Amino acid sequence: MLEAEVRQYQQDILELEQQLAQSITTQKLVVLDDAQIVNHNVDQIFSTFEQRLNLHDANLMTHDANISTAQATASDAVNRANNAQATADNAQATANDAVNRANNAQATANNGVGKADAAQTTANSGVRKADAAQTTANQALKLAQTVDARTINISSDGKGKAPRIDAGNKYLAIQADGNIVVYQDGGGALWATHTFR
Repeated sequence: MLEAEVRQYQQDILELEQQLAQSITTQKLVVLDDAQIVNHNVDQIFSTFEQRLNLHDANLMTHDANISTAQATASDAVNRANNAQATADNAQATANDAVNRANNAQATANNGVGKADAAQTTANSGVRKADAAQTTANQALKLAQTVDARTINISSDGKGKAPRIDAGNKYLAIQADGNIVVYQDGGGALWATHTFR
């Protein structure tokens, strides 16, 4: 739009120059000392083109105003874009901080789970040991009940052989190695303290 207006402006000036040259050539205008052209047609030409040039000037001023407005609008848009970018950067930084905190929380939780697993393993080991102790106690109780219900004979050959306590078809031997073992007559060991010297 602005380029078309400028081209029209230039074309009107060229047309004015052409018409003035033609008038001077064809009508033999009288030129006075002040370089004033005395002719009604020339005055009319100047008046017409002056109006047209004034209109072009007004249009160009309007274009200048529009350009200034557009520049102000563009500057405002740039400022808003910069503000939006700053807001986006802040949001990104906040999101990154949240991710870091979440990662730290996850690491802490994982560490807690690891400690809980270790505690569970220790507890399971304790339970197994308690079960083993309970089994041993139950075996000892059964032995005591068996011994209590039958006649007990304690014997030793006096020649260093381990003394023994007979109870029915079982007997308890106190061995020279410090181990105390319950045997089945004619069979293997049923229970032992495993207390070796």
